[in-house]
Amino acid sequence: MDEKTRLTGAVHGMSGSPLYIDGKLVGALSRRLGGFEKDGHCGFTPIEDMLDVGKRKAADDDINPFPWPAGKARMSRLSGQGMSGYLALPLSISGWNERLRELLEPLFPSDGLLVPVAGGANGHAGGVEGAPIAPGAPLAVVLMSGDIDVAGTGTVTAVDGDAVLAFGHPLLGVGAVDFPFAQAEIISTLPSYQYPHKISNTGRLVGTLRQDRLSAVAGDLGKLPSLAAYEIELTHNGERRPSLRGRMVKDYRLAPSLVLMLAASALDGGQDYSFNSTLRMKGEIAFDGLPPVRLDGIYSGRGRARSQALIDVVMPVLELYAQFPRQLNLAKVKLSVQSYEKDSVWRVESVSVDRERVKPGGEVRIIARLKNDLGELAVKEFKVRLDRHLKDGEVTISVASGADLQRQKMYGAMWFDAQTPEQVIRALAPEFRNDALYMQVVTYGTGVNRPDQRQAELPPSVAQIDQGNPLTREQIGRVKKIWRQQEMALSGVVSGSVENRIKIE
Repeated sequence: MDEKTRLTGAVHGMSGSPLYIDGKLVGALSRRLGGFEKDGHCGFTPIEDMLDVGKRKAADDDINPFPWPAGKARMSRLSGQGMSGYLALPLSISGWNERLRELLEPLFPSDGLLVPVAGGANGHAGGVEGAPIAPGAPLAVVLMSGDIDVAGTGTVTAVDGDAVLAFGHPLLGVGAVDFPFAQAEIISTLPSYQYPHKISNTGRLVGTLRQDRLSAVAGDLGKLPSLAAYEIELTHNGERRPSLRGRMVKDYRLAPSLVLMLAASALDGGQDYSFNSTLRMKGEIAFDGLPPVRLDGIYSGRGRARSQALIDVVMPVLELYAQFPRQLNLAKVKLSVQSYEKDSVWRVESVSVDRERVKPGGEVRIIARLKNDLGELAVKEFKVRLDRHLKDGEVTISVASGADLQRQKMYGAMWFDAQTPEQVIRALAPEFRNDALYMQVVTYGTGVNRPDQRQAELPPSVAQIDQGNPLTREQIGRVKKIWRQQEMALSGVVSGSVENRIKIE
């Protein structure tokens, strides 16, 4: 044992280091027993258990009564020290702003086996070769590669032809997987009582991880898995910044978290970050055989712009994966973000109408008053002629921001028990602008309240029939019918809504 290992003991990143007795491979280093012991002790996984993982086939996971909870913004809840002190895998992230660590903390629970550390270089562009895959050599499981690189590094236990065994414990513990793995280069070992770990560079992709089980991970050298592409275009104050491009794993259990990381990287801005900001974001998230999830919005405010934009990117993805995880084959994530170091936010303060009673087909004048963060007042006027079919009743004049209306649409889609992914994608499609004010003349009645099929004012007999249909029983209720709608663009993001009621007589 070298002097540095005597000092550090078993560190995170050594998982999988082979144990030989009398020249025979008997197991792999997998545990660090205790956290602050002066005389380090460690545990090993028997080689028989690891060999069993290598014999598993992908079909073993075709029937899974406990599927991974897709749609949750996390990577792993497997216990680290809580699971008999498993050594964790340092998750090296390069091309990633350190400011994002706090924002993305939910992705890396303190009891998990993936712990983010300072990232080194990545060799996917040919810069780092890394050590050949052999017993005792480092192995990096790559979740994202390119300008943003995410890889968890451990150690190879055994190689038999093209078959590789490593780690002596799970990566995520989810069974059959299709993750690329790469060579790696260990730069140094960081001694620490709290989290001693290896610091590494990620080398070129050389194979595919097939199994992620309790006792080991197993894979094959050679053929690489199919990966999704990502592309991020950035512009700040009209100046083009370098684009970010690369590839990422498609696995439905990780895709939502990786999309969150990409969106956060695009929206944070790095050196261009400003507390007062306006962001214009466009893009799409594409899946094989499905229409893309379109993204289009403008966001502004002191510290609020990025968080709201992040929600609008991630929520549709989470909802899709929550309802149809195995039907989604991610193809590409493309984002375009324009940022400006200024903000402009208008809040709807009040709305008034020029009359409380009107005849069928009559005209109504609506005055909306808005105020910005500087206290400036803006007055906007709408004129609308009511539909002649509106008679002897009450109508609602609603003045609302596009952001509020789009958010209502998004949350309505979240409660929608869709039958196909296409229904969710249509229900979440952008319809209202964040930088616009909308006036709507609406009535409410009993109807079908599905995001992909809204039908108001059903006859009582039809409503009763629909109540007996299990597909619509929970979606019959108070439904808004829009008779007239007008849009007015503003020089800034709008928030808030106000309703007024008038009588038709």
